[in-house]
Amino acid sequence: MNSITTPIALFVRREIPSKQMVILTLACLLPSVIFVILRMFGAGSTFFEKEGAALFFEAAIPLVPIFYSVAAFHEEFEQRTIVYLLTRPPSRTAYVVAKFLTAWFCSILSIGIGVTTLAVLSMWSRPDFLSHYIFVLGMMFVSITLSTAVYTGIFLIFGMVLKYPVVSGLIYTAGWEKLVALVPGKLQPWTISLYSKSIFIVATDAEPQDFFPEAFKIDSGAGKVAGMFLGGNTDMPIPGVARSAATLVILAGLLLVASIMLFREREDV
Repeated sequence: MNSITTPIALFVRREIPSKQMVILTLACLLPSVIFVILRMFGAGSTFFEKEGAALFFEAAIPLVPIFYSVAAFHEEFEQRTIVYLLTRPPSRTAYVVAKFLTAWFCSILSIGIGVTTLAVLSMWSRPDFLSHYIFVLGMMFVSITLSTAVYTGIFLIFGMVLKYPVVSGLIYTAGWEKLVALVPGKLQPWTISLYSKSIFIVATDAEPQDFFPEAFKIDSGAGKVAGMFLGGNTDMPIPGVARSAATLVILAGLLLVASIMLFREREDV
């Protein structure tokens, strides 16, 4: 057990005070700033569970893990510090697991600070809805925890095998995840965001249109065009909480195993 906990403690101590952690955490606080401005003008009473939550799902949850995960491997490959680290007791498997858990923890921490701050401000603004906001905050953390595990696994692999992992990660999140969201039907189950958002939507009884693009509506022009080429129903397929959670857990596990196997096969470290 010490072969994993020792490198985790080392990596966490190195990452927590870093400029990257500060910048990413401050970025996750931007929805709180927007909320305060809206409340000053008497608007934004449902910002936390609608627009605020959507901001976290669309930006923070897929983007923050890119930087923590890429830093976990790619920077050490580039700077050759990984050679020094591997001369110490941790095995390659323990090293990958420690890097995965550290990047995952840091992602949850940065996003969690942003979400919790927004929740506290919302509770202070509307104390009569305290229990509601606590429940919404809890479901946000469930979605954050599970989805960031998957994104961490994906970008950990990017950091190991790609020359420009940050650019590739941005292309994946802004390209595949966002573009496929404009296409209703059969491609949706191949995105992480579907399952991440579905947990929150189903559990909190939120409106799907607050989190998914208009293309999913049957009378949408984009929906009709996509339907002509892809076929199938243009209605939004929302998987249940159990299915979404199970899918994310399985994907995270498979990605971690794939990361371990890839790292074991590397001959340059």
